[in-house]
Amino acid sequence: MPNGNRLPSHRLGDPESPDDYFLFTAADNDFITTHGISIGQPYDAGLDNDNQFMVFRVTLPGAVLGDLVRNCRI
Repeated sequence: MPNGNRLPSHRLGDPESPDDYFLFTAADNDFITTHGISIGQPYDAGLDNDNQFMVFRVTLPGAVLGDLVRNCRI
């Protein structure tokens, strides 16, 4: 995100679905691991929690992406 003020999305470019976008989300494992290191010390949280990357197709009828960013203060 070049200026840190953009929704992680991509317009599909499908002329039959002009209001459809891909919305990208990611979640790290929040340090839940059996083989972690924090402040230079190894630790075991007792379980592993995988990172997640998801893509959603969303329809935003009549939406202008720039307006969404301004109105949501993202």
